[in-house]
Amino acid sequence: MWWRAAEKLGLEHKPTISFDFDDVLHYAPGGNPIDFWEWESWVPREPYVSELRRLSADGHRIIVVSHRDPGMEGEVEAFAREHNLPIDAVHCVGIYGSKLRALEEEGAATHYDDSPSVASELRGSDVELVEVPRTAEDDLSWVPAEMWSQYPKVYARYAEHEGLPKPD
Repeated sequence: MWWRAAEKLGLEHKPTISFDFDDVLHYAPGGNPIDFWEWESWVPREPYVSELRRLSADGHRIIVVSHRDPGMEGEVEAFAREHNLPIDAVHCVGIYGSKLRALEEEGAATHYDDSPSVASELRGSDVELVEVPRTAEDDLSWVPAEMWSQYPKVYARYAEHEGLPKPD
């Protein structure tokens, strides 16, 4: 990895920072995306997308490490392109995969995540965890009005599934 070579040469570099995807970089109430495949319907989650941009502008290498299935990197990358997120690498390790292994292989110093199981996995490692609060499953206040009109089937299905009224 480039960062190992930089260390061996005595070159200074900013540490790699990692972000989870679902309910960290986009809203996914309860940790589950509204529609797993329709990345166009995913809403960027503040303040984490702004934090990602700030860290990248400060010279950090930015990666995404997700429990999404291997092969879903393209959806994550498409979302990043659409929202101008400067992401250097995406790792989808699968629901039973080890995020810690991917983080260590990439030399990540910090990882933003909303999952209690990831918090347990990282405990005792050299990777600092920034715990992100989960979006409540019954909170649709974050859905912009234009998203309801642009993706009515997706959000109506979600509201119906959760027994929630459509916001005005």
